[in-house]
Amino acid sequence: MENAFHPNRPDYVGLLCLRGDHSGRAGTLVSSIREAVRLISDEVLEELRRPVFVTEPPPSFGGGDSTPVHAVLEGDPEDPNVRVDFHATRALDDTGKAALERLRDAFLDVASELVLRSGEMAFVDNRLAIHGRTAFTPRYDGRDRWLHRTFVHLDHRRTRVHRPGGGPVLS
Repeated sequence: MENAFHPNRPDYVGLLCLRGDHSGRAGTLVSSIREAVRLISDEVLEELRRPVFVTEPPPSFGGGDSTPVHAVLEGDPEDPNVRVDFHATRALDDTGKAALERLRDAFLDVASELVLRSGEMAFVDNRLAIHGRTAFTPRYDGRDRWLHRTFVHLDHRRTRVHRPGGGPVLS
């Protein structure tokens, strides 16, 4: 998911394809927690609801400290929100680590692939889905695949306290 480390994660992420890859095969993978939980035992789901995970902010956000401990599955147990970045979220114990690996496998098992062409845009529900990309070989010729991300907050007012001077950008 996008910005799993941030207290004001976007509700939706838009991915606009400005330029596809040279081969036309590079894809965006999307997986829904609603599909993934069907492949996971109740015991593992319970582990994912425990606050035994932390997420590191990426260097592009200035790095810094990990999040406070949090659960990976939050909210309604029958229809949970997901909070995970498999590159930056880690468990603080071995049981949590095993549960995180099982979740990752389930997400891969239910993944759908979108091959976006120039001008196409996909929106991902950042509370229910994760996204990533398939491998491709860049040429570094100025014409490689280029997706532009856009973050959408449904309730911009809830973030006001975190926006200096009430401005449009979260810090």
